[in-house]
Amino acid sequence: MSDNIFVNALRRGLCLPESNTALMCPHTGLHDPVGSRVNLATNYAHALLCRIGTPNTISNRHRYVVTALLNLIGSCCFPENVPVPDIALRQEVIVGARANGAAIKADLVVAENVNRQYQTRIVIDVTIVEPNNRHGVGREVSGAAVAAAASDKLVDYAPVIAEANTIFVPFALDSNGHIGTHAAGYLNRLKEINPLAGSRIKHFVHEVSYHLAKQTAIAAEAGRAAAYHAVWNRH
Repeated sequence: MSDNIFVNALRRGLCLPESNTALMCPHTGLHDPVGSRVNLATNYAHALLCRIGTPNTISNRHRYVVTALLNLIGSCCFPENVPVPDIALRQEVIVGARANGAAIKADLVVAENVNRQYQTRIVIDVTIVEPNNRHGVGREVSGAAVAAAASDKLVDYAPVIAEANTIFVPFALDSNGHIGTHAAGYLNRLKEINPLAGSRIKHFVHEVSYHLAKQTAIAAEAGRAAAYHAVWNRH
């Protein structure tokens, strides 16, 4: 699906104004190569990534998925109406360090078998990509961008993966709602832990897919609006 078709479909679904009028991104000094011109009317991915002066919609997408996943894990792995132990489920945890000494911070860390001698630490990094980025554009197989993002995370978290009793999950999705194989595998793991959680997991997938599509469309519109204002302010 092309940029134009995808973003216009999102606009219609959210009753946002449609426009194919050429609008060149004004932030050419930040482009690679410097000075290159990009038409934002037909390139929603650039409107998202070159988001000078736009709201924090992209960050909001990530926070929403992390929170939704946190709630899903809590409902699947722990008894209802019982507070989840802090040691069992944590957010934004430093889980290791890279070769240069920089800290590696995970979005979620889940401790399985908390009350047993041998615990398993599940380290989760949520990442959201655009389906037509340089890894996904022109590919016949859907999910190429998600697969590339997951591979990058596996490299980034290599020191953590090497630790004993640790399972790393690159929970990668794209703004079309496509879920990567590692993320899908972890959702299946939750279903194995709690066979009655199938409906909760299905609801999670539907809600996350809808939210990603909605916030992506809003972010694209915000990027275009910021570009319009930048152009107007020059005159």
